[in-house]
Amino acid sequence: MNKLRRRRSLLFLLTLTLLVSFALGGCGTTASNPAGPETPNQEIKDTEQEAAGTIKITDMIGREVEIPRGIERVAAWKHLGTLVFGLGQQDKLIHQGLMNATAKAMSAVDPEYAALPYFKSVTAEELLALNTQLVFAYQDSDPNEIDQLTEVGIPVIVLKGETLEESYEAARLIGKALECEDKAEEYINACQGIVDLVQERIKDVPEQERPKVFYAGPKSIYTAASGDMLQNTMIKLAGGINVAEETIGKWAQISPEQLIQWNPDVLFLGSSLGEYQGEDVFSDSALQTVNAVKNKEVYLIPSNIGWWDFPAPHCVLGIQFMATKLYPDRFEDIDMLQVADDFYLRFIGRSFTELGGKI
Repeated sequence: MNKLRRRRSLLFLLTLTLLVSFALGGCGTTASNPAGPETPNQEIKDTEQEAAGTIKITDMIGREVEIPRGIERVAAWKHLGTLVFGLGQQDKLIHQGLMNATAKAMSAVDPEYAALPYFKSVTAEELLALNTQLVFAYQDSDPNEIDQLTEVGIPVIVLKGETLEESYEAARLIGKALECEDKAEEYINACQGIVDLVQERIKDVPEQERPKVFYAGPKSIYTAASGDMLQNTMIKLAGGINVAEETIGKWAQISPEQLIQWNPDVLFLGSSLGEYQGEDVFSDSALQTVNAVKNKEVYLIPSNIGWWDFPAPHCVLGIQFMATKLYPDRFEDIDMLQVADDFYLRFIGRSFTELGGKI
């Protein structure tokens, strides 16, 4: 009897052992999922869990930057404040953030905005005193200044913008840093939508029939936008051919003879030319044989409340404006003032007209 009980006990233990083994096998490795290191997705998930209070970003010059989540106080140099506005995060700026004419225009209609400081230059200590948590710096920022900010504990994300793609990437990185990536994509999609509309309307224009364009600025009519610049991309996307594309450098100094030889069909005066107007070109005796001058095809890029040809996504307004001048018959239904009003209201918070914009 005792032997029978012992046999039954042994049989029970053996059965239990087998059941446990099968159960563990179902949760462990299989032929399709062999044992080994964690998958990339698991590693990413683990990293995010370990650093739940921070965000890691590789900026546009390759620097690894780690910032806390929940950033509420930021500074943004040059046009990068416009991107912060575009993503609806302007309440996080510790200064006005917009550039020159745009800042003045916004100050005139928004007393709270006008009360914010406007920086022409600022020290790391001053930013620290303002409880600045993050700085967005442009690619040409002084490396020493970036180091000084980092040393006092203010992280810096360096961004670029000399191409439309770089501008979009800058918006995405700002969106990631400020935890509003959906807003960044909304902004980018709106900008790209304007470009796509232009491309759709000019796609059947043969290369040999596209107008020759000269883009002047910032010093005089004899300073040309080269192929290395955003303005060259703008010309191409608007359906033109940049006669100065092969010049070296950025703003290349040229002679009147060179401009006469190129003989552009259309001449755009860049925003950076300031007070320089079409009449200054028409009165230049050296240019009277140039087609653009003879045919009065000289246009000033809208700039009285902010540049439309600066390295930021809103340069798409400049692209569409140029396209309406190069191909007026293909854009008869486009009211650039209405386009600008809608865009500014959506991404700056005030309409172009309300800010005093002129086309």
